[in-house]
This record gives sequence, structure tokens and C-alpha cells, in this order.
Amino acid sequence: MIDDLADPRLAPFKDLRADRDRRGDPTFVCEGSFCIRRALEHRRFVVETVLATAAQLATLTPLLYDGVAVLEASNALIMELTGFKFHRGCLATVRKPALAAPDFSPLAGTPRSRVVFGEAVSNPSNVGSLIRNCRSFGVSMLVLDKSSADPFSRRAVRTAMGNVFALPLAIVDEVGPAIGAYRRATGAEVWAATLGDRSQRLDHQAAPAHAGLVVGTENTGLLPSTVAACSREVTIPMAEGADSLNVAAASAVLLYAMR
Repeated sequence: MIDDLADPRLAPFKDLRADRDRRGDPTFVCEGSFCIRRALEHRRFVVETVLATAAQLATLTPLLYDGVAVLEASNALIMELTGFKFHRGCLATVRKPALAAPDFSPLAGTPRSRVVFGEAVSNPSNVGSLIRNCRSFGVSMLVLDKSSADPFSRRAVRTAMGNVFALPLAIVDEVGPAIGAYRRATGAEVWAATLGDRSQRLDHQAAPAHAGLVVGTENTGLLPSTVAACSREVTIPMAEGADSLNVAAASAVLLYAMR
């Protein structure tokens, strides 16, 4: 039982509210038993440390494997350590995987594929929602550009409800070239979600077997070069006077329509 906040083993969990870029960290923090269970079940990710109360450890013990360091502490100490109470007395550090450039060639041999491209999705919660939506609607891969929020940030992982462990991910400098690579590999259509005059109503479209979707920030939309790399522009029909949905809501509607 750890009862000293100065214990060096607690360093990765200190003040998780701090708004700093943790992309350079070798691990990321996963919170809550539900997300940690998914991390332990998907061996593509390596769980390094679990910090939890005795009650939470009892539920996780059947899933623990050799090499996972187990730290027991009171809920009060964990709250003081992290600075918030949304962890439900259970946190873990998970080793970050190496994300390679996207390889779309395996998708060419499948009867169906869906790839989502995210451009400048800067809010971590929106990235988490996008991950969860992709997983829910059977997306083959999510490709994010480097200006998007870190998919392994604490808020993104929490919002994604652990689906980050099961969804293939790739990070690219720009999504435009990746869109072109996906189209060449599979013959796919790629739809850009826009509000421009060239946008076609979503309810008038039928997605082919191989299809991609590009979503971006609500404020500025997609880059012209990104839109030019796509097959067509689509928009969600909305009530008069309504302007747009954020990427979390819009991607759910779009992916449902493309399923």
C-alpha cells in the first residue's frame, strides 16, 4: 500500500489536469476500470503500471499479466495525486505504440472498407468521440493529421471509452496525400464533409464498397487541397437556421449513413 505522494513510482500520474503536450512521453494514462480492462485485453498495447484501490485491483487481477507493476493506494491519495476524481480509483500507464504510415494495400483484398481522415481536429474530446464513432460503425482505420489532438491524451482515451485499443490508427503530416493513397489502393470514393455550394445532400448519396470520409474543424473547415483530393463533397441536411454540427456529432451521422 502506497501512502506517500513522494513515491517516485507515482510520477506518471501526478497532476493529470495539467494542460501540456504529452506526445513525447513514452506512455499514456488510461483511467477507469472499463478502459483499463480493454487495454489489458488488447495485447497490441502493453500495460506497464496499474494504480488502484484494493477493491478495483480485485476486479482487475484476472486480467493482469507478467510485467505489469501493481500499485495499491487509497482513493483519497489517488485523488490528491491526480487532481481530479473521475478515475473511479483506477489508473494505468500504457506504452505508446509506434504508429507507422498508413498502409491501405491490405484493404484492397477485402470486400468492404471504411477509412476516416481527420484534419485539425484539435479538441481531445472530439478526437475521442471520433475514435468511438469509428469503432462503433466498423471503420477500418482512422488517419489523423499532426495538427489534430493526440489520440493517446488522457481525455481522448477516456472519451473513446477504450476503443483506441481496438481501432487501427495512423498519424500523417497532411491527410491529402493519404486520401490519394487510399483511393489508388482500393478504388475508393472519399467524401469530404463540407458546407460549400458544391456539397451534395447526404441523404441523396449511396456509399460504394470502399469509401472514405474526411472531417475537420468546425471553425475553418477542410483545406482546399484536402477537398480537391476527395471524390465529392457531402453535407448533412439540417433545419433552416442551423449551421453545423461538431465533428463528434457529424461523424456519427455521416458514418451511419455510409454503413
